[in-house]
Amino acid sequence: MQIRRWSLVIALLTFVSVTGAMATAPCLPNFDDPLTEFYRSSGGDLRVATAGIGSEDGAREIIIDVPGTPVAAWIYWVGEIRADGGMPDEAITLDGGALPGATDLFGFESGRRHQVFSDETSSGCAGNGGEVAMRAEVPLYAFVDGVNNFIVTNFNEKNAPCGGNLKNTYRRQFGLEMVVVYEGTATCAAGAAGSSDDNSSDDSSSDDSSWDDDSSDDDSYDDDSSDDDSSSDDGSSDDDSSDDDNAGGGNAACQREVILLEGGDVASRSPFSREPNCDVQTSTEIVCFDFAPLACDSTAELTFGLGGTAPMTSIVGNKERLASQEKTWFAAATSVPVSLIGTSTVLETNRLIDANFYYAGRKMSVYSGEVSLSAGDDTACFQVELLDPLKGEQAQHTILFDATLSLDRTCEAGGNGDPGRCDDDSSDDDSSDDSSSDDDSSDDDCDDSSSDDDSSDDDSSDDDSSDDSSSDDD
Repeated sequence: MQIRRWSLVIALLTFVSVTGAMATAPCLPNFDDPLTEFYRSSGGDLRVATAGIGSEDGAREIIIDVPGTPVAAWIYWVGEIRADGGMPDEAITLDGGALPGATDLFGFESGRRHQVFSDETSSGCAGNGGEVAMRAEVPLYAFVDGVNNFIVTNFNEKNAPCGGNLKNTYRRQFGLEMVVVYEGTATCAAGAAGSSDDNSSDDSSSDDSSWDDDSSDDDSYDDDSSDDDSSSDDGSSDDDSSDDDNAGGGNAACQREVILLEGGDVASRSPFSREPNCDVQTSTEIVCFDFAPLACDSTAELTFGLGGTAPMTSIVGNKERLASQEKTWFAAATSVPVSLIGTSTVLETNRLIDANFYYAGRKMSVYSGEVSLSAGDDTACFQVELLDPLKGEQAQHTILFDATLSLDRTCEAGGNGDPGRCDDDSSDDDSSDDSSSDDDSSDDDCDDSSSDDDSSDDDSSDDDSSDDSSSDDD
């Protein structure tokens, strides 16, 4: 009897050990595609404009303000493909702006989730085959200086009847986002040439080269030390071939740098998108931009696109439905942080799912805001945290597919644009006549000191006053 009891105890311990290991086992190494750098450009008054629309509800119009000369432009489209053979659209059709007529734009897959769980595919034709992001280049002649209205067509519908031709048919569409790098109209003292480096590999045509962007549109945001992921350097092969050296256009005295990352980083609180042997990715990865150390305190504009988001509140039937909450964390530093959640600055709370802020329509959020950087910083990182759904709330299930950072480096452009040089104190970056400390205090004698760069006018307060509402729902 005693032997049997010990045998039973050992068996139970073994079962607990095995099931515990299964519950905490990691996802596959290639679960999804973390964001990596594919475009970098510097010189002139480069800025970034972004705009998006959620297409789950049929919307197809994108309105984007480009107050300057476009240098590079892309459009992303994102959705869930069907488990029984669905594929993302290879091309979409764009009309409006300065285009002469409807124009087909062929895209490339920029990121996806590779690991799909059995409970997602068990519904057969209606099952989820994973989230996929596509990117196409938009011709620069498509834009007028100012507000542009575009209509997207040929973006195939979702949930076609089972048994038909499922190619290019989505289970669920999330939406579209346009990203434009342009040279603004700011004037700066003391000139500096710029250079561009487009990792976009295939898609970036010549446009890779010219400059500017205007993250100013970035729009309210305050907040704070940006710091985002060294991933930048990984971009595609040419990531840093920056062979196309450009002279920063008419505002060569300004010195800004734009970095664009892309991928397919999936985070989920959904009970239908996990298995016992795979940890639930409840937050995005820590996404970082890396850059040469800043010589002065400065600011940057951060943007990113997040597909799959459920709105804070929605009406289902005749009842109000809530969605689970989210937060975005940010830090700028001299190295990639180990953790951001609970240890860094909150950029926003529930504003990605609030139509009064960054929610762009059903299943799409496009964030834009200002962050602060300090002298010496060479990394800026952010992370989107999904919170546990409360009873009755719809769980968030998202894919982060692109991010941009537009840094103001004007105070370093003392005559030649080399990092570390301020104003005309070219002799030595930090001997800067007035004081050794000036290394970063120097910003005050920098030509037009990044501080005003974008005047962070957008009110940092909102940044994370986000308190706006945890009630957020779907």
